[in-house]
Amino acid sequence: MLRQERISDRDEASVAEYLRQLGLRAEPFCKASKRASKTPDFKVFRDDDLAFFCEVKSAADDNVQGSRNDPTYNRIEAKVYEAIQQFDAVNPSLDHPNVLFIVNHDRSSKIAALTEVLTGYGEYEGEHGPELMRVYGRWSDGRIREGKERIGLCVWVDHASGVKQHLFNSRVPGHPEHYDRLCECFGHVPGDVSCT
Repeated sequence: MLRQERISDRDEASVAEYLRQLGLRAEPFCKASKRASKTPDFKVFRDDDLAFFCEVKSAADDNVQGSRNDPTYNRIEAKVYEAIQQFDAVNPSLDHPNVLFIVNHDRSSKIAALTEVLTGYGEYEGEHGPELMRVYGRWSDGRIREGKERIGLCVWVDHASGVKQHLFNSRVPGHPEHYDRLCECFGHVPGDVSCT
């Protein structure tokens, strides 16, 4: 557990530094708030304005070998579910966007697994080329079914390379302005940002 806490601390520091490079300021919640309820890791400010809430999840390698089922999808779903609960504790009416960073430490996991968990669809080679097939509904339509829509942006960070890929949600219920705000904060052009 101590090793995982150190990894999480390093991942949070790395994300805070990335946000600083974007001209944003990540401030952790005070200890009293953390004791009172679940909270995300940061309140993120642009100048003096609260821009969004941010949660950082570390996804470690499960060292799966042999014929055992791959736990990747369960792990990602669990991280998303935990983040939803943390966001809802401080932002139940979605007054501000919610941003989830998943820092991936598992060399065999890729952003496709996150996309598959969130959408339920995977891309497979069909008779006439790539086809989307709905095969991941077990995760997408499970306990994260409604809450996942409350996350305005998921950022997949490959720990080994530092590459960051962004999955924007332009359909946050009742808050279409969140999409534009997050595009502005992360330097993306609206409409051209599904995965960068």
